[in-house]
Amino acid sequence: MTSKERVEKLLRGERPDRIAVLPDIGDHAGWVNGLTMDIIYHDAEKAADAQVKALREYGYDVVTVQVEPSWPVAEACGCSVTYPPDKCPWITDRVIKGPGDVDRVGIPDFMAHSATRTIIEATAMLREAVGSEVMVAGYMSGPLTFALQLMAYNDFIIKTRKDPAFIGALVHKAAQVATAFARALKDAGAEMLVICEHDLQLLSPEMGERYLLPGLPEICSVFEHNILHTCGRVAAHHAQLADAVCALPHLDLVSFSRDIPIPKMIELYGDRLGICGNIDHIHLLPSGTPEEVQESCRVAIGEGMQAKAFFLSPGCEITIDTPPANIKAFVRSAALYGRYT
Repeated sequence: MTSKERVEKLLRGERPDRIAVLPDIGDHAGWVNGLTMDIIYHDAEKAADAQVKALREYGYDVVTVQVEPSWPVAEACGCSVTYPPDKCPWITDRVIKGPGDVDRVGIPDFMAHSATRTIIEATAMLREAVGSEVMVAGYMSGPLTFALQLMAYNDFIIKTRKDPAFIGALVHKAAQVATAFARALKDAGAEMLVICEHDLQLLSPEMGERYLLPGLPEICSVFEHNILHTCGRVAAHHAQLADAVCALPHLDLVSFSRDIPIPKMIELYGDRLGICGNIDHIHLLPSGTPEEVQESCRVAIGEGMQAKAFFLSPGCEITIDTPPANIKAFVRSAALYGRYT
């Protein structure tokens, strides 16, 4: 059974030979293959080649070019972004300062900007390189999180109280841009979308419901298969949003961090959606031993296999400094403990 066949069976709610591994590897692949961070975001051929090499080295089931595209997409919208060689990029100036700026942000020509063009072109190269053997995923920040890339966090949070109509309009615009970039990734050859709502944790469950949900159906409509990723201590958010999340079109799995127990997510989503995540990417994967990684995965797999579908996955992106031996132990655990047959 190929990795792609395994993933497709799980997404259909069927039982393949074993669980699948979704490693959330982006910059790490470039870093371990000798690329500096600025090159990772600006050389499509080298970025794609690094991902292929990492895939062959580790042997996971879903591959992507970039887990964190929000900086390049924000740059395409008019934000200023710094790409240092030895650190992750960061936004130095936001394009949205007030209500009058929302209408000035249109749908960018992603091919006219180096970093977004790199992700799109590298996705096409990756699709060609892996053929029909491995599922290629695209990643994009969800509407709420991407809105927080366009506007400074502190100003955004204040405006949720003082000018909720403006925040609603901003999140709507963010959803339009995110959806357009998702379409570009699909056209390049991606077959599944991971929608990253890292910043849901900054808002209350009620605020999350108000500003997150309206933009999700649009972005979920692009791909046949979607995963909604959340970070942090958002168990209360999931409890409030679960029914609405389950009603989203083409949503297959919910991804979550180490802060939410796997049984809690199974309780909330039951046989309606699959789940993935929970493996500690902050301390365990970069600093633990391979034996500790494998044991943590064993426990997670034992719990997660009770879900409708379970992908072994970290709580968020695997960091560039994670030892390869730990990633190998992480991937190996799926075959050791995650067999259905």
